[in-house]
Amino acid sequence: MKTIIKKEFTVTHRILHWSLGLLMTVLFITGFLRMQWMGRKPIVAVIEQDAPGVMT
Repeated sequence: MKTIIKKEFTVTHRILHWSLGLLMTVLFITGFLRMQWMGRKPIVAVIEQDAPGVMT
């Protein structure tokens, strides 16, 4: 007796797969931006440059 293996996925499965992939990518990019460009030191430097003495 042979078992037939279907390798077709439903549209719902494909949409869930791609949406999770895109969501994980966006979360990774957001985390990287938060650690680098939106970190405390760069933001404080910009505020100090525009309004000296505000952050003291």
